[in-house]
Amino acid sequence: MASIGWARDDNLLRIADDAPAFDNQRSDSWTTVEFGGVVDKTWGRQRLLGVAKVSKVSFDHFRQLDYDGKDFQGSWYWQLGNQFSGELGATYEQTLAPYTDFRSEERNLRERHRSFFKGAWKLHPRWEAHTALSHERFDYALAVQSYNDRTEDVLELEARYLAPSGSTVGLVLRRIEGDYPNRRPFAQTLLTDDFTQDELKARVDWKAGGAVTVQALAG
Repeated sequence: MASIGWARDDNLLRIADDAPAFDNQRSDSWTTVEFGGVVDKTWGRQRLLGVAKVSKVSFDHFRQLDYDGKDFQGSWYWQLGNQFSGELGATYEQTLAPYTDFRSEERNLRERHRSFFKGAWKLHPRWEAHTALSHERFDYALAVQSYNDRTEDVLELEARYLAPSGSTVGLVLRRIEGDYPNRRPFAQTLLTDDFTQDELKARVDWKAGGAVTVQALAG
């Protein structure tokens, strides 16, 4: 597969209205050329899905931001008997990081690596138990942005009720642990952004009828 696209942003580098713009230029447009392929194979109850895409992005004014994008994804949708199923996969992405939180006209590429596992155990025709594990890593190319380098580990457990209509209601427990190896400079000190976050949420997927679906996550 291949595609070509054009886009424009009136404030590409997110410069405040009362601040001077780089090169007296706020807006810019860019062209994206993409090439990729998909592999989708099924053997019995097992399915393998792979997606690979590379892109070349060229800006009209801020040419120093030109970059080669990458997007790779692979998943194994597995099933054991009639009770156990899930997904095992990994993704890799290289793209231009947003400029919302810092002022610069330098190219800042961000790499994102993610590996994950999802599993479901059908305890009863109306009840399922779910678990999910993931490890995610972000790396930034600019040295001044290295304090945003981080890893995030997520563990999720869910008990879900399956209604005859296809709607589901679940209770989700989730823990997220974030680790920032490079400390963030602040005044004359270095701050740590490491965190642990615990969540308790209710998840609803309501098949309202026809093509109408209502989804909610609250906690």
